[in-house]
Amino acid sequence: MKKHFIFTTLAMNQTEFFVGLIKEIEKRGHSASLITFHERSYDYAVEQGVKAFNIYRVIQKFPEVSDVEALFEQTCRDHGIENPRALLAHEKAAFNLSDDIELMKKYCGFTRGLEEIFDDSPKDVHTVVVQEVGGFLSLLSTFYVARKLELDHIFIEPSIFRGRLFFTKNTWQAPHFECSEQCEVSQDVLSYLEESRQNKKIVIPKKDVAQYKSIFKKLTTPRNYRRALEKSWDKHILKKQEEFSHIGHHISRHLQTALNYVQLKKLYTEMNASENFIYYPLHVPADMALTLRSPTYLDQYTLIDSICNNLPVGYKLYIKEHPAYVGALDTFRIRDLLKRHKSLRVIQPFTNNYELLGSARAIVTVNSKSGAEALMLQNHVIVLGDASYSNAPCAQYVKNIKDLPELVSTTIDKAPPSQEDVAQFFQHAWNNSYPGEIFVNTHENLVEFVTSLEQFHRDAFASGYSKMSSNTTITPLTQ
Repeated sequence: MKKHFIFTTLAMNQTEFFVGLIKEIEKRGHSASLITFHERSYDYAVEQGVKAFNIYRVIQKFPEVSDVEALFEQTCRDHGIENPRALLAHEKAAFNLSDDIELMKKYCGFTRGLEEIFDDSPKDVHTVVVQEVGGFLSLLSTFYVARKLELDHIFIEPSIFRGRLFFTKNTWQAPHFECSEQCEVSQDVLSYLEESRQNKKIVIPKKDVAQYKSIFKKLTTPRNYRRALEKSWDKHILKKQEEFSHIGHHISRHLQTALNYVQLKKLYTEMNASENFIYYPLHVPADMALTLRSPTYLDQYTLIDSICNNLPVGYKLYIKEHPAYVGALDTFRIRDLLKRHKSLRVIQPFTNNYELLGSARAIVTVNSKSGAEALMLQNHVIVLGDASYSNAPCAQYVKNIKDLPELVSTTIDKAPPSQEDVAQFFQHAWNNSYPGEIFVNTHENLVEFVTSLEQFHRDAFASGYSKMSSNTTITPLTQ
């Protein structure tokens, strides 16, 4: 059966990738289109001969709404969203916004425009909406409208393996897979685990490599200046619209990060492998893994305070900034925590993560990929949020934060996960992941990506079930 894929794009690098995908998909006899939340991208897609929709042109013809809150509440009810305001959390945290009404208006505008666009999709083929996973209103509105109209949906995200992807069907929740059945562990998985342990390689998606530069390199990269000028020209002169239009906030955040890093350098300490310590790897601030999948733990400082208050006697808590966002810590709140907790250590941010993961007595994480890397090293992992390894037999999931102190105390005295259990989990994860990188626009990757997307489509839809657990109804948003 022929398929029609609908992609969404929020930026030019995404657009170039999806345009390449669409051309490869069309070579294979299917059809595809692109919804742009970035007007420059729309122009590019049309020039490339790709069927595209400019969401801003679609919604500009709709009349102004007099009662935005009432429309927003009704729209969320129609979408099965149990806590409407939770829908706004990611955008507010990512862009430091406070005007709920404007965000509600934005969501309602997107949903009305998307309903009209989806109505234009082919009726005699299986239409599937495909997006990078994220918490922005553009992505969430696309997901919820697709599900309301009973269109299948796929979110894409980097897996816990380098060069492989997770696809999830009809849910924005973390990819989960059944781990109870024993399976044969392949040489590919054994080799990957051994290489990662030996070379201490962390998982960095190629699309994010630039984020792992130091803050001062980011501030002095000519490409970033060109992008800032281009965005300013588009916004103020050409009056083009896009999701990432908060230029002033973006620049001030990077400048604040540089200042924070200078101040934090006085607070960093080196790892002491002879100490008994629990390790909490800090998450990217305002990451959708927190804002959408585990909003209870969005305030990481409060969580750190709670862990410190419940550490076993004689133990320290080590925390380390995410290597892609060094300097993003709030220096005031960190100083306050250090003043109140003599057991807290802020580790040098460029310390190899594997050194900490291997030396810690246990790792506490919300849903960081560091949790999976700790499992590779057969260390104790206590997971608080929605992660791909939450239900892994070799990890311990905390259903209630009140249970964390007792679980930490009992875990440090247990034997570590067995090599067999760890290998079994990673084999199940490998079986449910697919080759490819997102937003890497080489011919080889485009071909591999489309092949993986087709394979997942066969696994998840053609046979009537998904290898991963999936929600075939509308995913409720709760907090």
